[in-house]
Amino acid sequence: MNIAYLDSTDFSFFSGAQEEFNLLIQQLKSDHKAESEHGDIENFINKKGHEVMRQLLQGWLDLKADNEEKKDSVTSASGEHLNHIRVATSRALESLFGQVKVTRIGYSQINKASLFPVDAALC
Repeated sequence: MNIAYLDSTDFSFFSGAQEEFNLLIQQLKSDHKAESEHGDIENFINKKGHEVMRQLLQGWLDLKADNEEKKDSVTSASGEHLNHIRVATSRALESLFGQVKVTRIGYSQINKASLFPVDAALC
């Protein structure tokens, strides 16, 4: 693998998945796993593989959050201009692979519920 790719900013969002994947490989290469039956190894890979996939999804969401364009305001469904901006708000999201965190920008009026355009895009 190209070292420049490993050091790139874009790859950094997926470093958690890379670390989990490397750990999975190291565990599979261990003497302990060499003595395991294939069914046990399948179950192990399935469990650890889900964590790799969860980390990949988290990386993608983090990259998406990093690229989210901050707007001066957004317009609600009722036509109200929302120009009070809250950056880096987050919420938990249950995925096929487990819980991840979605970081996004919120728009509102003071003392009113926020609108999160990224949440609508994730549906």
